[in-house]
Amino acid sequence: AAAEGDAAEVSRFLESGMDPQTLDPEGRTPLVLAALAGDVLCIALLACAQSGSSTVGSQAQQSSHNGGSTTSQERSQAAGKVARKHLRSAAAAVHRARREGAPLPGRTVSAENLAAAEAMLFALSGMIFDEANLQAALARLPADLQEQIQSMLEAQPLQEPQPQQGLEAPFAQEPIKYEVAYPSVWIRRSPSTQSESLTKRLKGDHLAVLELTRSEDDGLWGRVQVVTQEGKCEGWMLLRHPQLGELLHPLCDFETT
Repeated sequence: AAAEGDAAEVSRFLESGMDPQTLDPEGRTPLVLAALAGDVLCIALLACAQSGSSTVGSQAQQSSHNGGSTTSQERSQAAGKVARKHLRSAAAAVHRARREGAPLPGRTVSAENLAAAEAMLFALSGMIFDEANLQAALARLPADLQEQIQSMLEAQPLQEPQPQQGLEAPFAQEPIKYEVAYPSVWIRRSPSTQSESLTKRLKGDHLAVLELTRSEDDGLWGRVQVVTQEGKCEGWMLLRHPQLGELLHPLCDFETT
């Protein structure tokens, strides 16, 4: 049902108590299949069920907690780790599908649907995401489900905001592995194209982005640390430019982080 984008059937299965982490013969969860189908409604239903924010998920968590010896906080943290692992596996799957094509054999999925699915999963996983694609994904959801997804997004842990005029607060907490996709990208002292250039990285180079922030004028920036001949260098790289597009892209090993 998830692979076919049948949201009504997915909802029925969840209401009947189906485990949203059930694997198909190829080892894929319903969330991965929904991601590959580019169906944001199925993704939202399954994500809410896994997080416990839906009625089905809350009931399942409550029944499993009765009589347990661990604390409520420990159970919540453990459930959160499992949910994040599945979200990131689905994010990795749809990211590969966007880059390599042919997400599901015998099924044509539009680029727009895959982009919306990727943005929603990246956002729910605490990864860098495309705001326009996320808004397109949210617009396809009914109001009650949209509210649940918004609550999940708002619950994403944020780093302590840094006082930088004209910039939004950083919105990533963990280092994220990236690959340079543009011929060369400068590392600058601050997140602005007008800032001093420190050194550059070339296409194919890998590095960890430690923090994300957005400039209304330039696009999305990531804070990095690299080692040069002169020693350690810390600065900011432009990850996504409004006109040039994606200068660095995340690597697809999210489930290992």
